[in-house]
Amino acid sequence: MTTPRMRRPAVLTALVALSSALLQAQSTTPAAVRAPAAAAIGRSAVADAAMAKDAVRVRQLLRSGADPNASQGDGMSALHWAAMEGDAAMAEMLLVAGASAQATTRIGGFTPLHLASQAGRAAAVPALLKGGAPVNARTSTGATPLMLSAAAGNADIVNALAAAGADLNLTETANGQTALMFAASLGRTEAVAALVARKADVSMASRVVDLSKVDVPEEVLQDQLRQEQGRNAGRAEGGAARPAAAAPATPAASQSARVAGIDRPYKYNELIGNYGGLTALHYAARQGAFDTARTLVEAGADMNARTAGD
Repeated sequence: MTTPRMRRPAVLTALVALSSALLQAQSTTPAAVRAPAAAAIGRSAVADAAMAKDAVRVRQLLRSGADPNASQGDGMSALHWAAMEGDAAMAEMLLVAGASAQATTRIGGFTPLHLASQAGRAAAVPALLKGGAPVNARTSTGATPLMLSAAAGNADIVNALAAAGADLNLTETANGQTALMFAASLGRTEAVAALVARKADVSMASRVVDLSKVDVPEEVLQDQLRQEQGRNAGRAEGGAARPAAAAPATPAASQSARVAGIDRPYKYNELIGNYGGLTALHYAARQGAFDTARTLVEAGADMNARTAGD
């Protein structure tokens, strides 16, 4: 007795046929036609090869006409990867092929020089500078390559950037910190020494911000929750919801209409008050970086300077 052969459902048969047709169509579609689709979803064979540190593959792709500036989804190009890895030979190869040293990532706005500086990869810096990398380029938060190299503590990069015209006293936009403050706050004594040797201003202070006038999202949320809890309490007692007082324009306005410490608790930012106004020496002292602090004092930093904030 033979077992009856089960018939394939019609729907499954149709799906198999459709898959086969799609595979056949893809295999017969020229690579030049498929490439734009890959680029549209943020893929770059050259950047992928550079990310994998495969210089041979990068060279092959460039010789076949691949775009050296094609980037991955976050904007990382092959040159970004070469710079971050400190691969000077690959960086030079890409630059000769037309890679842009001014390209920025979609997240953060980092140039290849930013990434080499941040990673402390001095080997790639000369090639990038020679290839036209903007020495004072800023990220989305205003950080320059010099600030990032100072934070990394690489004095060689600090000196190379300064020699190329980096502005030693630029400030980033978030806190108004200079490269010297970046280095001092992390105890990067060699970077601090390189900066003060080139006459970075040791007297500059970070931006002072009055936090008591800043609406903290968490505090606004807590105020909204307290108001809702009050309304819910009225419903729970069996009556109508407690009528809210004349609503201010914003929850933040409701908080400020009451007196802090009397009929409402202090908000966290009100307890802090002014924040900032720190010199590089303040940052070094706060971190307990003795050698860094001594270097700053020897360069003329005021040991008696007072902050305007905390």
